[in-house]
Amino acid sequence: MKKLFLIALFIVNFINAQITKNNETTFELRKTSLKFISSNQVETSKYFITVNNSEKDLDYLKKLNKKEILVLIQDEKYDWRINLLLYQYYKKNAIMFFAFDLKTRKDWIDYFKEEDQKYWTINLEKCGLCTE
Repeated sequence: MKKLFLIALFIVNFINAQITKNNETTFELRKTSLKFISSNQVETSKYFITVNNSEKDLDYLKKLNKKEILVLIQDEKYDWRINLLLYQYYKKNAIMFFAFDLKTRKDWIDYFKEEDQKYWTINLEKCGLCTE
């Protein structure tokens, strides 16, 4: 347990200089159009997140393993931004951001932080960003 804590502390301190913090994070929510695939098949609209000024953070995120990403999504300085970056990277449908009018970290904490953390804990490896 002590070893895990020390690793997490090292990761968070190292990342402090690498990733933009929550309070500097802004994003846009984009809606796709309804898509008619055939006369009897329709693809519903989806909502996607685009994090402003995300290029550097996405490049860095790709270098992290699952454990490091999960540490960040637990850290109150980075959790909101990391979650938004993961939504953007994986093009995860963000309809709940629209439905619940989630615009701030506080909104996200109140409604979906726990759900999103569980989702990423299970799905990071399946999505292919990291292997550990």
